[in-house]
Amino acid sequence: MGLVKSGTAILLVAGAAAAYMFPQPGQPTQVLAAPGATAGAYSLFRAGQPTGCTLRRGAAAGDTQAELVMDGCQESLGDYAGLRFWRDQADGSVEFVSTNGSVLLQFAAGDGAAYEAFGPGVPLFSLSDGEY
Repeated sequence: MGLVKSGTAILLVAGAAAAYMFPQPGQPTQVLAAPGATAGAYSLFRAGQPTGCTLRRGAAAGDTQAELVMDGCQESLGDYAGLRFWRDQADGSVEFVSTNGSVLLQFAAGDGAAYEAFGPGVPLFSLSDGEY
């Protein structure tokens, strides 16, 4: 008898989990987008300090990239001021590309709504969702 009771309890829990995981037709579903998919503005930080530079995706410039719109970035980017395009990657990272197609900066999704630059010799850049 105890085996029947525990089996019934397991079936009830499994049924509830299935109802939660698989919505019924007509119920709204939630789709989560990767951070790179947003079209909002990002503030650039260097070594944790705001730079006054704001970056955002502009108009599409081909199938895989968009123009990079920069406001107040000339001094804060230094050697990286030649950035022209924003390219989202399948893994959720973002590449900033020059006019000639070379990748100058790469950002990976960090904690929260931020991206962190990575790569050999790259300064401590990060992008935070919104304007500061």
